[in-house]
Amino acid sequence: MAENENSSDESQVSADAGNNKKKKEKKKETNDLFLPALVEFMFTFSAIILVLLFLTIVGTLLMTRATLLDIIIRTGVAMLVIGGLLMLISRQVFLDVMNTRNVVEEKLDPQPSEK
Repeated sequence: MAENENSSDESQVSADAGNNKKKKEKKKETNDLFLPALVEFMFTFSAIILVLLFLTIVGTLLMTRATLLDIIIRTGVAMLVIGGLLMLISRQVFLDVMNTRNVVEEKLDPQPSEK
């Protein structure tokens, strides 16, 4: 009976070791992926701008004693418009950075032309 317990413990330890290896491999794969600094800055900057915009609009409307419906409508419209513009700007920055990275990689490692 003691042998059965030891064998089950050993199989459990080996299964745990296999799971740990898989987890480490997944972590290594995700650690290799990152956004360029400029793109990361743009996303963060956009989020900060939207939060500040929200607080400014709500604060201003509360000081002017606007109705709740006015606050919701004005804040929603402003967030949609400015958020959309920031999204488009961030997308353009991302596409330009990726395009530049591809051009640099092609210059460093040119492919032989097919004949």
